[in-house]
Amino acid sequence: RQSTAWSGVEWELTRLVARAILPPPLPGAPSSVKQAVVGQNAELTLGYNTFFLSIVFPDMWDVEPYVQAMCLDVDAMEFRADLLGKREDRFEVLHSLQILRRLCQPHVVRAPALPLVGLEVIDDAMPIVFTVRTAHQAGTWPDDTEEDIGAMFKVLELGLRGGVEVLDVESSWDPVKTDKLLTMAEERYTSNILGSYHEVPDAVSTERAVELYHQCTLNGRAHGAKMVLSVDAESDDETKDRQAYEAGKIFKKNLIDEGKPVIPYLSMMLGEIGQFSRVINERFAPVTHESLPFVAAPGQLSASEIMTLKLVMGLLKPRKYCIIGHNIAYSVSPQ
Repeated sequence: RQSTAWSGVEWELTRLVARAILPPPLPGAPSSVKQAVVGQNAELTLGYNTFFLSIVFPDMWDVEPYVQAMCLDVDAMEFRADLLGKREDRFEVLHSLQILRRLCQPHVVRAPALPLVGLEVIDDAMPIVFTVRTAHQAGTWPDDTEEDIGAMFKVLELGLRGGVEVLDVESSWDPVKTDKLLTMAEERYTSNILGSYHEVPDAVSTERAVELYHQCTLNGRAHGAKMVLSVDAESDDETKDRQAYEAGKIFKKNLIDEGKPVIPYLSMMLGEIGQFSRVINERFAPVTHESLPFVAAPGQLSASEIMTLKLVMGLLKPRKYCIIGHNIAYSVSPQ
């Protein structure tokens, strides 16, 4: 047992060192393999048709019965620090983060390779999206006072210290505290920053949605943007569940026209009525899993459900691959 425990500590230390020596991520960096570090570049981390699964258990050990099945279908796990049983305890937050990584490690199949030394890589580290979702943005972290928000930023700092691959930073809070966090991330860490905004419960105009997308860039310092809107249930517009998607296209065009870094973005509409938005969303979709006893949010679909619907609707273009070599009989690619 001690040998197993020590090997886990050794693996985690190696992973932290590997992340620490990565080059800092740059907003809008290209996805070319020659120009980007796989697993470090947001264009790849938040890639097309990728998925992350929200962990909504108050105790990370509760994940254990489901983790093997979950790891087969997703590209990252979302660590919802606001849902932890002891969410303000520094040790418990970091320890829970370590437990989640340890539980995922034996079952990882889709994690990007993390460069170490020479040709050595770590290929069994499931990427983590570290999130502290506030009460007014569909989460549980209290956000009524300055003390509440200050405590939230302290927990976000723990995410950086834990070497997470993606740090979700809500874009609507104190600019001074946000600047301090982003400066710390840029100077000392290598996490990708995902600027986010959840409009709950009221619907907004498309023009306002585009403004909120720009807000999620965190003044050009975010590596990705996440926008979640509420559907106007009383509207007769048949395309109302496409609003976040359409606003995202306008947002991207604005960035190109203004010569600003073009960052990957994900867009969704809330609730059962907004399910279609989860299908047409192109990147890094939050999903549930068939093995779980409940869904993290109303209307949430599994990765397999989304991909099946994309195929049925013709949203995925067929691709052909070839294998060059001899002998290829034992290649796993055709399987």
